[in-house]
Amino acid sequence: MTDQEKLQVLLDRAEIAEVVYNYATGVDSKDEKVFRSIWADEITVDGVGGPFGDVSKPATLSADKWAAIIIKRISKFAVTQHTL
Repeated sequence: MTDQEKLQVLLDRAEIAEVVYNYATGVDSKDEKVFRSIWADEITVDGVGGPFGDVSKPATLSADKWAAIIIKRISKFAVTQHTL
């Protein structure tokens, strides 16, 4: 593996770690903007049920809507803690 390839592996790992960190930070701080930042503009979620209907059917929606739903749902809890 060349030095450039090794560097790219480290950069890729750092980006992945940032996504995981922003998931936990966004949810636990109830920060919709941070949570939204980890998703593509349109996503398909599976097994969520609730307003999406049948739990067994995936639902495609905007990441803005998904982030708003999740932050609203998690806001029912005074404190949450995602560990990495």
